[in-house]
Amino acid sequence: MKNIGLTQGKIPVTESTTLEEFLKLPYIEESPAWEYINKEAIQKPMGGAKHSLLQKRLSRWAQLNPTT
Repeated sequence: MKNIGLTQGKIPVTESTTLEEFLKLPYIEESPAWEYINKEAIQKPMGGAKHSLLQKRLSRWAQLNPTT
């Protein structure tokens, strides 16, 4: 691949880039997560305060209400 540069959370990849090549990129495991959409690597936006609060409440509920 060539001409890959970070620009506003998007990284254009060449037309010949396959999903397999995308998954081998070195920054794929970074947070926030990356997606492969229309031949672009796009970083997902981070959740805000409301998302964090909901995540904590759901986690606590799941701890208090086990399924087994």
